Amino acid sequence: MVDTSFDTLDKVICESLIGLFAGNGVVLDATAQNAEALDYTLAASIGFAGESIRGMLVLTADRPLVSASLPPEVQSRVPTDASMCDWIGELANQLLGRIKNRLLRYGVDFEMSIPSVVQGRNLKRALPDGSLSRKMAFTHASGTVSLCFEARAENLAKMMAETPALESLTEGEVMLF
Repeated sequence: MVDTSFDTLDKVICESLIGLFAGNGVVLDATAQNAEALDYTLAASIGFAGESIRGMLVLTADRPLVSASLPPEVQSRVPTDASMCDWIGELANQLLGRIKNRLLRYGVDFEMSIPSVVQGRNLKRALPDGSLSRKMAFTHASGTVSLCFEARAENLAKMMAETPALESLTEGEVMLF
C-alpha cells in the first residue's frame, strides 16, 4: 500500500475513534501509542466485507474508560457486566460505521457484521496478518482504548490514491430534500 494511503487510512481511523469518544464525553489523548495488553479489559470485534476490502476491527478498552463513555441515562445506574458488554459492542459498531462513512468518500464500500464481545484480564489480540494492519492506542485519565484494523485490500491503495475525496455529510448532520 502506498504511504499516502496509509496516512489517509490512519487519519480516517484516528478521527473516527477520537470523534466517537468525544461525542460520548470522553476526550482522548490524540497521541497514538502502541496497542498493548491491558490489565482488565473489554473487547469487541466486528467484521466487514466489500468488493475492494474485507477484514475486521477489534476495539479494546479499560472498563473505567468504557464506563466513562456510557450514555448519561445509563451512567445514572451502576453499570452491569451486561451493560458494559453491550456498550463496547455498540462502540465498535459505531466506530466501524464512522470509518465506513469516511472511506465512502474514496469509493470504498463494505457491509458490516454484528459485533462480538469478550471480557477478561490481560486480553491480547490474535489476529491473522492481513495485507493491511493498523494498530493504535489512545489514553484518557480513566484508561486506554486501542484498536486494530485488519484487512485484505487488494485495490484499496489504488482507489484511495486515485479517487479524490468526495464531500459528504458530517457525523450527525441531516439532509432534508
